[in-house]
Amino acid sequence: MKTNFLLKNFTFVLFFDRAIVASALDQSTGNKGSDYIRKIIQAEFDLPEIDSQKIKKEILNLIIKYTKKNHSGQEIDPHIRTRYDELFDHHLKFYIKTFRDVKRFISSFQFSFKMQYQEIENYSREDFVRTILKHIGEEVLRLFENEIFQETRNSPRFLLLLDIKALTNAEPAYQVPAKRKEYAQEVLRELLLKGSKNSNPKDLEKFLIKLYSQLEDPG
Repeated sequence: MKTNFLLKNFTFVLFFDRAIVASALDQSTGNKGSDYIRKIIQAEFDLPEIDSQKIKKEILNLIIKYTKKNHSGQEIDPHIRTRYDELFDHHLKFYIKTFRDVKRFISSFQFSFKMQYQEIENYSREDFVRTILKHIGEEVLRLFENEIFQETRNSPRFLLLLDIKALTNAEPAYQVPAKRKEYAQEVLRELLLKGSKNSNPKDLEKFLIKLYSQLEDPG
Protein backbone atom coordinates (compact mmCIF):
# COMPACT_ATOMS: atom_id res chain seq x y z
CA MET A 1 0.00 0.00 0.00
CA LYS A 2 2.81 2.36 0.88
CA THR A 3 4.51 1.68 -2.43
CA ASN A 4 1.38 2.47 -4.44
CA PHE A 5 0.10 5.33 -2.27
CA LEU A 6 3.26 7.10 -1.17
CA LEU A 7 1.61 10.31 0.03
CA LYS A 8 3.14 12.81 2.39
CA ASN A 9 1.71 12.99 5.94
CA PHE A 10 -0.46 9.90 5.47
CA THR A 11 -0.71 7.12 8.04
CA PHE A 12 -2.13 3.80 6.92
CA VAL A 13 -4.37 1.89 9.32
CA LEU A 14 -4.95 -1.75 8.39
CA PHE A 15 -7.57 -4.00 9.97
CA PHE A 16 -6.92 -7.70 9.46
CA ASP A 17 -6.85 -11.10 11.10
CA ARG A 18 -3.16 -11.69 11.81
CA ALA A 19 -3.36 -15.49 11.64
CA ILE A 20 -5.11 -15.50 8.25
CA VAL A 21 -2.76 -12.94 6.68
CA ALA A 22 0.36 -14.63 8.10
CA SER A 23 -0.81 -17.97 6.73
CA ALA A 24 -1.36 -16.46 3.29
CA LEU A 25 2.10 -14.83 3.35
CA ASP A 26 3.74 -18.09 4.39
CA GLN A 27 3.36 -19.31 0.82
CA SER A 28 5.59 -16.57 -0.60
CA THR A 29 7.98 -16.03 2.34
CA GLY A 30 9.01 -19.59 3.16
CA ASN A 31 6.73 -19.90 6.20
CA LYS A 32 7.86 -16.56 7.58
CA GLY A 33 4.53 -14.73 7.27
CA SER A 34 4.55 -13.56 10.88
CA ASP A 35 8.07 -12.17 10.54
CA TYR A 36 7.07 -10.34 7.37
CA ILE A 37 4.13 -8.69 9.13
CA ARG A 38 6.34 -7.56 12.03
CA LYS A 39 8.76 -6.07 9.51
CA ILE A 40 6.24 -3.88 7.69
CA ILE A 41 3.79 -3.00 10.47
CA GLN A 42 5.19 -0.25 12.68
CA ALA A 43 2.66 -0.43 15.50
CA GLU A 44 0.31 -3.31 16.29
CA PHE A 45 -2.90 -3.12 18.30
CA ASP A 46 -5.14 -6.05 19.20
CA LEU A 47 -8.86 -5.33 19.25
CA PRO A 48 -10.56 -6.82 22.31
CA GLU A 49 -12.90 -9.76 21.81
CA ILE A 50 -16.60 -8.91 21.81
CA ASP A 51 -18.32 -9.74 25.08
CA SER A 52 -20.69 -12.64 24.35
CA GLN A 53 -23.12 -11.27 26.92
CA LYS A 54 -23.54 -8.12 24.83
CA ILE A 55 -24.29 -10.25 21.80
CA LYS A 56 -26.77 -12.30 23.81
CA LYS A 57 -28.56 -9.16 25.00
CA GLU A 58 -28.63 -7.67 21.50
CA ILE A 59 -30.32 -10.75 20.05
CA LEU A 60 -32.79 -11.01 22.91
CA ASN A 61 -33.82 -7.35 22.63
CA LEU A 62 -34.39 -7.66 18.89
CA ILE A 63 -36.39 -10.85 19.27
CA ILE A 64 -38.55 -9.35 22.02
CA LYS A 65 -39.14 -6.23 19.94
CA TYR A 66 -40.17 -8.37 17.00
CA THR A 67 -42.38 -10.83 18.85
CA LYS A 68 -44.00 -9.21 21.87
CA LYS A 69 -46.87 -7.76 19.83
CA ASN A 70 -47.49 -10.98 17.92
CA HIS A 71 -49.28 -12.75 20.72
CA SER A 72 -52.46 -10.84 21.52
CA GLY A 73 -50.44 -7.89 22.73
CA GLN A 74 -49.04 -9.82 25.71
CA GLU A 75 -45.55 -9.17 26.95
CA ILE A 76 -43.70 -12.44 26.53
CA ASP A 77 -40.15 -11.45 27.40
CA PRO A 78 -40.18 -12.82 31.01
CA HIS A 79 -41.16 -16.22 29.63
CA ILE A 80 -38.51 -16.19 26.94
CA ARG A 81 -35.62 -14.78 28.96
CA THR A 82 -34.75 -17.70 31.25
CA ARG A 83 -34.93 -20.37 28.58
CA TYR A 84 -33.19 -18.14 26.04
CA ASP A 85 -30.30 -17.55 28.47
CA GLU A 86 -29.80 -21.29 28.79
CA LEU A 87 -30.01 -21.81 25.02
CA PHE A 88 -27.50 -19.06 24.27
CA ASP A 89 -25.00 -19.80 27.06
CA HIS A 90 -24.83 -23.52 26.35
CA HIS A 91 -25.20 -23.60 22.57
CA LEU A 92 -25.67 -20.44 20.48
CA LYS A 93 -22.62 -18.53 21.71
CA PHE A 94 -20.38 -21.03 19.94
CA TYR A 95 -21.85 -19.88 16.61
CA ILE A 96 -22.89 -16.24 17.03
CA LYS A 97 -19.62 -14.54 17.91
CA THR A 98 -19.71 -11.17 16.16
CA PHE A 99 -22.25 -8.43 15.53
CA ARG A 100 -22.11 -9.38 11.86
CA ASP A 101 -23.36 -12.81 12.92
CA VAL A 102 -26.11 -11.09 14.94
CA LYS A 103 -27.33 -9.07 11.95
CA ARG A 104 -27.21 -12.10 9.69
CA PHE A 105 -29.15 -14.17 12.21
CA ILE A 106 -31.81 -11.53 12.94
CA SER A 107 -32.49 -10.87 9.24
CA SER A 108 -32.89 -14.57 8.61
CA PHE A 109 -34.96 -15.11 11.74
CA GLN A 110 -37.47 -12.37 10.99
CA PHE A 111 -38.07 -13.56 7.45
CA SER A 112 -38.33 -17.29 8.15
CA PHE A 113 -40.38 -16.93 11.34
CA LYS A 114 -43.00 -14.83 9.61
CA MET A 115 -43.16 -17.29 6.71
CA GLN A 116 -43.56 -20.40 8.88
CA TYR A 117 -45.76 -19.16 11.70
CA GLN A 118 -48.43 -16.95 10.20
CA GLU A 119 -51.02 -18.09 12.77
CA ILE A 120 -48.79 -17.47 15.78
CA GLU A 121 -51.39 -15.30 17.57
CA ASN A 122 -53.54 -18.41 18.02
CA TYR A 123 -50.85 -20.27 19.99
CA SER A 124 -51.03 -20.64 23.75
CA ARG A 125 -48.33 -18.72 25.60
CA GLU A 126 -46.41 -21.91 26.41
CA ASP A 127 -46.58 -23.10 22.81
CA PHE A 128 -45.52 -19.67 21.60
CA VAL A 129 -42.42 -19.61 23.81
CA ARG A 130 -41.51 -23.20 22.91
CA THR A 131 -41.98 -22.49 19.20
CA ILE A 132 -39.94 -19.31 19.11
CA LEU A 133 -37.03 -20.83 21.04
CA LYS A 134 -36.94 -23.86 18.80
CA HIS A 135 -37.03 -21.62 15.75
CA ILE A 136 -34.08 -19.61 17.11
CA GLY A 137 -32.10 -22.84 17.46
CA GLU A 138 -33.08 -24.12 14.03
CA GLU A 139 -32.13 -20.83 12.37
CA VAL A 140 -28.69 -21.02 13.94
CA LEU A 141 -28.46 -24.59 12.67
CA ARG A 142 -29.53 -23.50 9.18
CA LEU A 143 -26.99 -20.67 9.04
CA PHE A 144 -23.97 -22.33 10.63
CA GLU A 145 -24.56 -26.09 10.28
CA ASN A 146 -26.46 -26.16 7.02
CA GLU A 147 -25.63 -29.75 6.08
CA ILE A 148 -27.17 -30.94 9.34
CA PHE A 149 -30.15 -28.63 8.87
CA GLN A 150 -30.80 -30.06 5.40
CA GLU A 151 -30.59 -33.56 6.83
CA THR A 152 -33.27 -32.73 9.43
CA ARG A 153 -35.53 -31.66 6.57
CA ASN A 154 -34.82 -34.39 4.05
CA SER A 155 -33.58 -37.52 5.79
CA PRO A 156 -36.31 -40.23 5.94
CA ARG A 157 -34.55 -41.80 8.94
CA PHE A 158 -34.57 -38.56 10.91
CA LEU A 159 -38.18 -37.77 9.98
CA LEU A 160 -39.25 -41.25 11.07
CA LEU A 161 -37.60 -40.66 14.42
CA LEU A 162 -39.86 -37.64 14.95
CA ASP A 163 -42.90 -39.84 14.30
CA ILE A 164 -42.63 -42.88 16.58
CA LYS A 165 -45.95 -44.26 15.38
CA ALA A 166 -44.78 -44.26 11.76
CA LEU A 167 -41.44 -45.72 12.82
CA THR A 168 -42.95 -48.68 14.67
CA ASN A 169 -45.42 -49.30 11.84
CA ALA A 170 -42.58 -49.36 9.34
CA GLU A 171 -40.51 -51.71 11.46
CA PRO A 172 -42.30 -53.63 14.27
CA ALA A 173 -38.93 -54.32 15.97
CA TYR A 174 -38.87 -50.66 17.02
CA GLN A 175 -41.88 -51.18 19.27
CA VAL A 176 -39.27 -52.15 21.86
CA PRO A 177 -37.98 -48.96 23.63
CA ALA A 178 -34.37 -50.20 23.65
CA LYS A 179 -34.48 -50.68 19.88
CA ARG A 180 -35.88 -47.19 19.37
CA LYS A 181 -33.07 -45.71 21.48
CA GLU A 182 -30.53 -47.63 19.42
CA TYR A 183 -32.13 -46.23 16.26
CA ALA A 184 -32.01 -42.70 17.70
CA GLN A 185 -28.31 -43.06 18.49
CA GLU A 186 -27.62 -44.16 14.93
CA VAL A 187 -29.48 -41.14 13.53
CA LEU A 188 -27.60 -38.83 15.90
CA ARG A 189 -24.25 -40.23 14.75
CA GLU A 190 -25.28 -39.68 11.12
CA LEU A 191 -26.11 -36.05 11.86
CA LEU A 192 -22.85 -35.43 13.70
CA LEU A 193 -20.89 -36.69 10.70
CA LYS A 194 -22.27 -33.72 8.77
CA GLY A 195 -21.09 -31.17 11.32
CA SER A 196 -18.93 -28.27 10.15
CA LYS A 197 -15.17 -28.51 10.56
CA ASN A 198 -15.24 -25.77 13.20
CA SER A 199 -17.83 -27.43 15.42
CA ASN A 200 -17.08 -29.28 18.63
CA PRO A 201 -18.74 -32.73 18.35
CA LYS A 202 -19.76 -32.85 22.03
CA ASP A 203 -21.21 -29.34 22.02
CA LEU A 204 -22.96 -30.04 18.72
CA GLU A 205 -24.43 -33.27 20.10
CA LYS A 206 -25.87 -31.43 23.11
CA PHE A 207 -27.26 -28.71 20.83
CA LEU A 208 -29.01 -31.24 18.59
CA ILE A 209 -30.51 -33.06 21.57
CA LYS A 210 -31.69 -29.71 22.94
CA LEU A 211 -33.52 -29.03 19.67
CA TYR A 212 -34.75 -32.58 19.05
CA SER A 213 -35.25 -34.46 22.31
CA GLN A 214 -36.15 -37.63 20.33
CA LEU A 215 -32.44 -38.03 19.57
CA GLU A 216 -31.91 -38.86 23.24
CA ASP A 217 -35.31 -40.23 24.23
CA PRO A 218 -37.39 -41.41 21.27
CA GLY A 219 -40.22 -42.43 23.62
